Amino acid sequence: MRHKFDQENGDTVPTWAEELASIKQEKGKRTRKFAENIIEWELSPDLLPVRSRPSRMGVLWYVNGSATPKSFVYVLKDRYTNAIRYVGLTDDPPRRHMEHRRKNVLYKQFTMVVVAVGGPVEESEWIDRCLAEDCALLNVVGNQ
Repeated sequence: MRHKFDQENGDTVPTWAEELASIKQEKGKRTRKFAENIIEWELSPDLLPVRSRPSRMGVLWYVNGSATPKSFVYVLKDRYTNAIRYVGLTDDPPRRHMEHRRKNVLYKQFTMVVVAVGGPVEESEWIDRCLAEDCALLNVVGNQ
């Protein structure tokens, strides 16, 4: 890897080709395909496999051959400490993953893990569980 040398402060500076490659790599991380491949699924075996189907309303997700689309509870874990920092609910995990990346949650250094199938009740249960374990959740007021 070649770098230009910055005369003023003695540091190396990436070449334009390296900067372009970095930009292309970051753009690739904003795609649905990238998000689908990077999400971890920690559901009980009786709920697997999870499948998606396009529809007029977007992409719908189904568990284990179910005929009705499902919602999912997910957590965002800090990639370095593995601490849970966010609990959420979504109908489309890859779309939500891309939204979190766009919002720069945890400076994009997170892993999205789908942990349950359900609705607001299950999400609240997960939030309570994380608070009981002293997780510093970003989406709970006064808990950062």
